[in-house]
Amino acid sequence: MKILSECNLSEIVFEILNGKTLVFPTETSYGLGCDATNQSAVDKIFKIKGRKSDKPLLVVVPTVEMAKKFLVWNDTLDELSKKYWPGALTIVGEVLPLSNSLLCEGERDATLASAEERAGRGLARGVIANDNTVAIRVTSLPLLVSITEKIGRPLVATSANISDAGEIYDAEKIYQTFESRPDQPDFILNYGTLPVHPPTTIIKIEGENFEVLRQGEVAVEL
Repeated sequence: MKILSECNLSEIVFEILNGKTLVFPTETSYGLGCDATNQSAVDKIFKIKGRKSDKPLLVVVPTVEMAKKFLVWNDTLDELSKKYWPGALTIVGEVLPLSNSLLCEGERDATLASAEERAGRGLARGVIANDNTVAIRVTSLPLLVSITEKIGRPLVATSANISDAGEIYDAEKIYQTFESRPDQPDFILNYGTLPVHPPTTIIKIEGENFEVLRQGEVAVEL
């Protein structure tokens, strides 16, 4: 693990685009992420956390416009996005089909891609759930806005902890958590101790309705 005490954005973007994993501050606690279209990087996130493969990872994007490139859009999503994005609301919705120009890493011929591999416009397995949904948040954090704008694709943003453990708000504790494990994040952005905030609210779109999967900082009303 390499600890970065200053944010060198060019270095961070370069490393993410080359398949590295990164710990970074989010709107709530420290997050762990990578390029959401890089299969090997996403697989490494699961190993680092000791996370079961059937528990998909959420992603963040910089704008509603980018979210629309990955979600099947409807009136409910439109209303929610205008009211709560950017912010601490994660929305689970159906993914759009893959365009020929956005294949998963290693896939070079669109005609050879299976239906599963062609789902989600290039998002890696582990980001797309078995029910063909993806969890997306439009981030309000300037650092993550900058990173996701520059990489031009969604960034995995799961909690930086061992699976099912509590949220971590201190960079030193992040290091202590992973230093003795065989699989570790490549980089840690050290922002010291973060203010303690509740986790993001997660809702799932069901047609024109929604279900609250996790009540967090945002109370959703339409």
